[in-house]
Amino acid sequence: MSRTTRRTALALAWMLPATVPAQQKLVGGWELSVTPTSDRFTFGTPLTQPVTSDGGGVIRSVQQLSAPVRVHGSLGSSWALDVSTAFARSSVDGTRGTSDVTRELSGLADIRVRATGQLVRDRVLLSIGANIPTGRTELDAEELAVARAVGSPALGMSVPVLGLGGGASAGLVLAQPVADGRWALAGGVSYEYRASFSPVAVGTGLVAPDFSPSGVVRVSAGLDGLVGEHAMTINVGADVFADDRLAFGNSGGAEITSRLGPVLSFDWELRPATTRLRDVAFFVSDRYRTAFSRGGTTVANSAGNYLDAGARVGFPVATRGTLLVTVSARLQSGLDFEATLPTAAARLGVLDVRYAWRSAGGASLAPFVRLQAGTIEQGTQSTSATGLSLGLSLGALR
Repeated sequence: MSRTTRRTALALAWMLPATVPAQQKLVGGWELSVTPTSDRFTFGTPLTQPVTSDGGGVIRSVQQLSAPVRVHGSLGSSWALDVSTAFARSSVDGTRGTSDVTRELSGLADIRVRATGQLVRDRVLLSIGANIPTGRTELDAEELAVARAVGSPALGMSVPVLGLGGGASAGLVLAQPVADGRWALAGGVSYEYRASFSPVAVGTGLVAPDFSPSGVVRVSAGLDGLVGEHAMTINVGADVFADDRLAFGNSGGAEITSRLGPVLSFDWELRPATTRLRDVAFFVSDRYRTAFSRGGTTVANSAGNYLDAGARVGFPVATRGTLLVTVSARLQSGLDFEATLPTAAARLGVLDVRYAWRSAGGASLAPFVRLQAGTIEQGTQSTSATGLSLGLSLGALR
């Protein structure tokens, strides 16, 4: 079986929902990594947020201090295990009425676990995942306002959400070499179960609302192979949802039903062959969210597109170091059915510079800086926006 078949099968396995970040490996030792990161987004013109139970107001900036942690490695010759979580402290600075106000939210995120194994070597992979609900879900009014801002796709925060409730997933990936082994074709299907939880905290004596998210079915297909001397990967996928239910009060109380529309995805990457540089790639990633429905009725202007495209190049620095520079654009149409930061449109340029170094003993060090600049549009409001992220990834391989 060709190496491209294995790579495509793994790439599709990474696309299974409710799991962990990419870069699995089925051979080798264990690696622990932690990435302390500071993210800050500032708006040229404060953005007005709708009045909520905490008074609403405007937002001037959003910041977060986080420390994602990940452990991954092999279980024998055919299985890999990946465990990840994070701690994050987020805050939103703004004005409520005539007073300046800072809202805060902090805590541990959910623990995500996934095991990936080969049922038929290089041809059939099984992925089993679980989302352990260690992250906070019951938030008061001010914490909920912070969670909505930090989770905005336009900002791209390191830890966009703390808690999603419990969940589990399972999926299969099938791979097959084609074109005399120069290409690999693979397809995958998975299902994610998501348990109910209470998204907000309420006063003593009141019953918290119960949110029951639907399960998710994901189908995906991909090609990985050579175009001349260059390597190329193409992946397409679709997420399909059932009804979400938000119930108020005890049995028989009011209930709101909604359904997310299918989410369609496309990923393309070209890796030119080169001997002078490292990790050179051009990439495009697109997500199209179709309109969702509420109470059986489609919500107008609730569809949106999210596009990232750019190039990455690595410059060798001494024997064990690489300077990685990534330039990309984030173009998001947003969702026009409401004027809030979580549904805002964005046109941002992104520059990511990091130095990656690994010692002979397996220790790794990767400081990085990421700059973002452009405009964010929220309803009729349009403002300049700048983002700065500073971080340091530390790892140890055993």
